[in-house]
Amino acid sequence: MIDLWIQGTPVAQPRPQVFSRGGVKSDHDRSAAWKRAVAMQARHAKPSEPISEPIAMDLEFHFPRPQSLMRKIDPDGRIPHGKRPDSDNLAKAVLDALGDNGWWTDDSLVARLTTSKFYTSRHGEPGLHLRLSTIDS
Repeated sequence: MIDLWIQGTPVAQPRPQVFSRGGVKSDHDRSAAWKRAVAMQARHAKPSEPISEPIAMDLEFHFPRPQSLMRKIDPDGRIPHGKRPDSDNLAKAVLDALGDNGWWTDDSLVARLTTSKFYTSRHGEPGLHLRLSTIDS
């Protein structure tokens, strides 16, 4: 079982942009920076050999709390985040960051993936709580 906290504001994997002159822009600077941060902060927990068994992954994204949720009537703890970015695009960025850095032999090994999004607690830090384990048959 791997249990990590990745600091930073999560960024979703954007769709590729196709330009009229035939070019394709591969990645945006913000998402590329987030993927580098995930890979760098997770490097100490990287398995010595790429995982080759089915994987269960739980991704809990924590976003900065907006000023509109800092009123006295708002709860102190984390609050569900029901706005953009989409959970699937957030997960894609993390899967790409780890897969591209040799965590597993193939993305298709991720057999169970759960994602959740929250605004941080009142004085919390943005980031990603990542839990990863292999699934026994």
